[in-house]
Amino acid sequence: MENINLTIVAVRNPKYANVEQTIIDCEVNFAEIGFEEWTPFSAVYDDVTIHGQRLWDQLKAGDHGTIGPYEGPINLGYTLTDPETGEEVTRTHEEQSYKTGERPNLEE
Repeated sequence: MENINLTIVAVRNPKYANVEQTIIDCEVNFAEIGFEEWTPFSAVYDDVTIHGQRLWDQLKAGDHGTIGPYEGPINLGYTLTDPETGEEVTRTHEEQSYKTGERPNLEE
């Protein structure tokens, strides 16, 4: 696996993406992508990239402002029928809620 390290120029709109506060969604301006191009990014403690780990640490330290609160699951716009109960279930992004694990050491 190639170790990716993008240069973080600026960060805006950080907010928790789950109730466990293990994911922080934000928009990032990376030098390698283009000046004033904002890229959606989900930061996690055990990210597999150096810039992801660095961004998580900066966000938690308050370097990019206050992290906004979790605002609830995002409705993905459709429902399915649960085969066990017969109930209709609304699909949300929380179904695969991220759990942090051991943080890979990517710094050399």
